[in-house]
Amino acid sequence: MSIEDRSLKPGTILVARYKKQDHRCTVVEGEDGKTVYRVHGGEDHKSPSAAGSAVMGGVACNGWRFWSVEGADEPKKVEPKQAKGKAKGKGKAKAEPKPKNEPKSKAEKPVKCGDCGQEFPTSREAADHMRDDHNSPEAAGTGGK
Repeated sequence: MSIEDRSLKPGTILVARYKKQDHRCTVVEGEDGKTVYRVHGGEDHKSPSAAGSAVMGGVACNGWRFWSVEGADEPKKVEPKQAKGKAKGKGKAKAEPKPKNEPKSKAEKPVKCGDCGQEFPTSREAADHMRDDHNSPEAAGTGGK
């Protein structure tokens, strides 16, 4: 369970379960009077997030959600996030490519030929018409060459 009351007193024990191991962190008053978070093993950290990140091998974490106050609840299981592109399972199916002569979206408006005024359902068809019927290389995407 995440920590709701963020005013932790020195002596408070924080617990977390990560990769099937229980971890502990003690809230202590540092030399300068500021609160520090001592992970069992001796490392002092400025925040619960830094202490949690140390437990997780450098992976960024929200320490207020990672740790629980000892005795409040069972330490919650925290698993590392997967890298992008390595999702478990099959993931989303790829969309079928649209045929070239169909409109890209249902909202596409008809396109008129600038020379003869004839309407076409897609800009691609209008460009093909301009190239074929009016010898307009600009409409065919050749840049006027």
